[in-house]
Amino acid sequence: MSLKEQLGYDDLLQKRHRASKAFRLICRLCTWSAMIILLVLLVSVAGRVNHAGAVSVFVDGDTPPDAKLTEVEDVLKKHPLVTGVTRDVDKSGIVSFFVDVGDLTPAEGEDRVRYADIKYELEQACFEIDGIDLTLDSSEPVVGWDWAFLSRYPSTLFPEKAGILAGIWGSIWLVLLTGLIAVPLGVGAAVYLEEYASDTWVTRLIKLNLANLAGVPSIVYGILGFAVFVRFFGREPIMIGSFQLLPFGPTLLAGACTLALLILPVIIVATQEALKSIPNSIRSASVALGATKWQTIRHQVLPAGLPGIATGVILALSRALGETAPIVVIGVLAFTRTTPGEIETPMDLVKNPGSIAEVPFDKFATLPIQIYNWVSDSRPEFAAQSARGILVLLVVLLLINSVAIFVRNRYQENLKW
Repeated sequence: MSLKEQLGYDDLLQKRHRASKAFRLICRLCTWSAMIILLVLLVSVAGRVNHAGAVSVFVDGDTPPDAKLTEVEDVLKKHPLVTGVTRDVDKSGIVSFFVDVGDLTPAEGEDRVRYADIKYELEQACFEIDGIDLTLDSSEPVVGWDWAFLSRYPSTLFPEKAGILAGIWGSIWLVLLTGLIAVPLGVGAAVYLEEYASDTWVTRLIKLNLANLAGVPSIVYGILGFAVFVRFFGREPIMIGSFQLLPFGPTLLAGACTLALLILPVIIVATQEALKSIPNSIRSASVALGATKWQTIRHQVLPAGLPGIATGVILALSRALGETAPIVVIGVLAFTRTTPGEIETPMDLVKNPGSIAEVPFDKFATLPIQIYNWVSDSRPEFAAQSARGILVLLVVLLLINSVAIFVRNRYQENLKW
């Protein structure tokens, strides 16, 4: 090699090193940016779990004279628990008063003092004011993290006491049923396409469609599930002995089948990629030692591809846990005070194992639907409760993704090639 060629080779090598360093820097910046965004999201949501109780007074109709507003302010300040009144006028000219309440320590023999009680007393006092129409609104305090939030049912009468028990159990059963349906079908289909099916135009067309189906919006699967499982299979009951096979209707089984269709392409594609990563020498060595094709797949290929398969399956199930659109379309309950099969604790399963048979055909709610219902409510207590629900959902998703990382690393350590 001449000196000129050697210098050109060195320049090319240096350019590659510089490109590699730049790409590594970009990847590092993207990683840290994602971590910072996730941290900001968690902090912003955590900052909304508290809500101080309040009483607000709104002036209806046209803005009255200032003297009349001062009279309203004086009447509000006369209440013994009111420590201050702030007047506010928005851009549209609507006048409102925000009442600051002091010590709410309950009197002897009372459970507690509610902001609704103060609102009622202020309403009675405002009746004495002539020539002005007032609308009073109150909200109860939601302060600090309450572990009972995980064991209470939703409530519309007492928003500060609302819980997420129905959503937790509904999501647990939904993910379990979805996994039981989608995982065997997805892994089996991927094994057939990669290990048994010949490379024909039909096989290539199926693989192409699977890749496309993995990117279809989830609402499309919701419409499909509603048309097939809720409407078509939800007409007349079909009994096999004492076991009800149909109808589905808006039940847990219909939701699980819909989400199974949603994540099935994801599981198939992830399993295919995991099987492709296994060297053909593993298969050839197994066959050379006298193993059949199924023995090779069962004892060599699947164990070697298990890290990728498990990661794809767990991430697909975590996506199913957070889906809202398909569940809304099939008609999931936004408010319920029951759990599937009346199972509220693991001990209920021990006491009444037969209740498991009722779970697939029962009504249910999920964590995303419960959060969506609370966010849609205008009462400020539900803003704090929805923030709590979001934190619970984020923690569950982070735990599921952490399990995926652990499984992948654990099985990769056991690979000997």
